[in-house]
Amino acid sequence: EQKKFAPELLKPTRIYVREVLPLIERFPVKGIAHITGGAFYEKLTKILPPGKCFAMNKGSWPVPKIFQIIQKKGTIKDREMFRTFNMGIGLAIVVAAKDVAAVRAFLRRQKTGHYLIGEVINDKKNKIIFN
Repeated sequence: EQKKFAPELLKPTRIYVREVLPLIERFPVKGIAHITGGAFYEKLTKILPPGKCFAMNKGSWPVPKIFQIIQKKGTIKDREMFRTFNMGIGLAIVVAAKDVAAVRAFLRRQKTGHYLIGEVINDKKNKIIFN
């Protein structure tokens, strides 16, 4: 069973330059985070201004089966999974709420898969929460 997951686990990191450059030329992007080691808790929260928090909507994107298997077989808590793995989100782009519809339409025209995974909220205590 381990051998069948090796190719998935050894996939190289995807680079998003082709998708991101046209986007940032057309829209005022507030932040970009490549979700790699450190994943959501370390990488994504670095782009937040003080007093703000990411409210992430679990279930708003499909989590790849490999992560589901790792979590189940290892009895790993959600927080640890989101701290360690990208859970299927390779890159997060933050835009103003008023620009979301236009950005999503642009990404669809570019045939770039994407998900609306959360929002930035006021919160002085937390940097990221998962609903």
